[in-house]
Amino acid sequence: DRLVPTFDLDRRGRLRLDYGPRHFDVGFDEQLRPIIYDEAGKVRKSLPKPAAQDDADMAARAIATFKGLKKDVKAIASQQIARQEHALATSRRWTGQDFVLFFLEQPLMFNLTHRLLWGRYEGDRLVEPFRVDASLECFTLDDQKVVLDDATVGLVHPLQLDPVQLVAWREAFIEDEVMIQSLIRRILD
Repeated sequence: DRLVPTFDLDRRGRLRLDYGPRHFDVGFDEQLRPIIYDEAGKVRKSLPKPAAQDDADMAARAIATFKGLKKDVKAIASQQIARQEHALATSRRWTGQDFVLFFLEQPLMFNLTHRLLWGRYEGDRLVEPFRVDASLECFTLDDQKVVLDDATVGLVHPLQLDPVQLVAWREAFIEDEVMIQSLIRRILD
């Protein structure tokens, strides 16, 4: 948990690449593959070549930074995803403080964290499932804020939920992804 690099990402797991008059933001999908957003918040297939109005030196640095970031994240992405799968399979738990430090405040891991269902546990018993929103806050299905001070936190396996809860959480994550994409566009405007 302590060894995951931050890659100079902001607290929401993004990096701004500056071409001078233009900029592009890099985020990550659920497999930690880079996603490039233009200034309007639209997804691009790749970084554009510098245009005449761009600062050539800044654009060259941005392109080199992106290539390095892409290579470095690719090298650890499968390891981090496998780590989370293993944590789910083995019922690994963290203290609330460690969860905040290693998942909410870790910019790369945030890209995975907000896409997963977490829970407060007492022993092996799931007490309260929650999700993490774009503001790095934890909320229950009915939007009650979850306090993690003395909590034990772990990933929630779908078998720990009844069928009604499972459907409700799936719908909540679909809605959250739509809201996150909307938030990204507003941030970039």
